[in-house]
Amino acid sequence: MTTITSRNTRLAVLALALVGCALKKDNEPQEPREVNKAEVHTRQLLYCGLSESAYKSNGWVHSKCDGLLFTSLHALACPYVDITPFQKELGLWKRSPSFDCYAKGESKSGISRDMILGVIFYSWQYNRLDFMEELIAYGEVNDWDMCDGEYIDEATRISRCVMSPTIKATIYEVASKLGYNCDNTCKVARAVPQVWNPHETDFQAHLLNVHILIRGLVQGAINGNQLAQLNWQADRVPENELFLANLGIWKDGDFSKSAILNELYFPSTRLPKSSERCTDYLWQRDPGKDWEPCPSENLTHAGTDFLLVSAIILEELRGQANGPIFD
Repeated sequence: MTTITSRNTRLAVLALALVGCALKKDNEPQEPREVNKAEVHTRQLLYCGLSESAYKSNGWVHSKCDGLLFTSLHALACPYVDITPFQKELGLWKRSPSFDCYAKGESKSGISRDMILGVIFYSWQYNRLDFMEELIAYGEVNDWDMCDGEYIDEATRISRCVMSPTIKATIYEVASKLGYNCDNTCKVARAVPQVWNPHETDFQAHLLNVHILIRGLVQGAINGNQLAQLNWQADRVPENELFLANLGIWKDGDFSKSAILNELYFPSTRLPKSSERCTDYLWQRDPGKDWEPCPSENLTHAGTDFLLVSAIILEELRGQANGPIFD
């Protein structure tokens, strides 16, 4: 398996940079500097354990009709999670295992691009070439409209159901790295230039960060444009620990100032609650009302936001030093 640059190689690259070697076009992952990793790991195990029963009862975490994305992100730290029940048929994914979000009027579409990013990330982490092959087969037959007719209007179909050239490129890229036989269609798709909107905010900024994170892990580096995007987002929202951690992988490996152990948002003895912050998942929204307490809701959150950042800091994602390796 081709993995991200090894720890020794990364140290060598860093040493060369320090003696004045010219900067590379691509930004390789940097040697991390310490946060209290033992405590991060302890809390990660706690959150995985405490969220397991609710996941097994519901079949998803975070919310039913955004379940596929957030359940996939949860799985990156908690290996007991399986997203297979979200697949209605080979290559056709739905927002929840009940397949009824659109039918019940709980969503404007049966699936969306962000949900597919979850499938891509999960497939990369757990070596699910079968998921990627099935996704490609379904996409190619259906002109990359992944909704199976479930959308309220044409504008929704175009914006949510039809995969963008950037996402198609990532699908083929991940599949190829997992062993997919990349034909000419695949090669053309992978060669499409990656276009990133430099002024994304709120949930779109979150998706941009997740997408760049996936591509960096798969390719072993990010390019200068992607690094500029991460820099801009981290400067714009310094409270967003996902943005900071993602930038830290590629820029300087510095997690020492991470506030991921902040008890206000991530208690050390239990899962977060709505009495601390309304939203179940902080990183998809800019700081505001969602970050404030709403104790009347009386909700216990799954801790997916903490778990994703913990996996980055502990280098547990595939392509990082402690990530899974498949022969």
